Amino acid sequence: MEPEAKRGSDRPQIHRTDTSTPMRSEEPRRRRLKGNIAQDKFAIPAEMIPEGSSYEWKRKTTYGASDPSYDVLMRTQGWLPVDVSRHPEFMPPGWSGSIERDGLILMERPIELTREAQEEERLSARLAVATKETQLGLAGNGEFERRNGNNPLVSVKRSVEPMEIPE
Repeated sequence: MEPEAKRGSDRPQIHRTDTSTPMRSEEPRRRRLKGNIAQDKFAIPAEMIPEGSSYEWKRKTTYGASDPSYDVLMRTQGWLPVDVSRHPEFMPPGWSGSIERDGLILMERPIELTREAQEEERLSARLAVATKETQLGLAGNGEFERRNGNNPLVSVKRSVEPMEIPE
């Protein structure tokens, strides 16, 4: 009987004799995030936003499909895509065009237009609350009145208070 061969003995042995030079000639890579620290990939530092402008992430695609009518709406609201030349660190090297992430596109418009839109949204929300308050106070046919003289029996609280939880 022949002696049993050692496992893997037929494989060529590779030995690196010169360990003074690195195996790669490129610059060493570094990790920017350490310790599994969660970072908001959509955060834009305030100092990177040009003075007098506002940035927002807007929808570019939904499940990979574009929506040209939404793109037109964004332009009519004053939004324009931010070109990668302004912030090249946000995209891979060699990227051209707009800054995009996970189906969203970074857009910019003058801050005055953003403030105007925010005021419109606040007014719309106040109107919706006032309408509901009025509806709560109205009694339909066959219902009891929701007022006791001049005092409404139904009201909407505008503060946050602790709630008692029954046992």
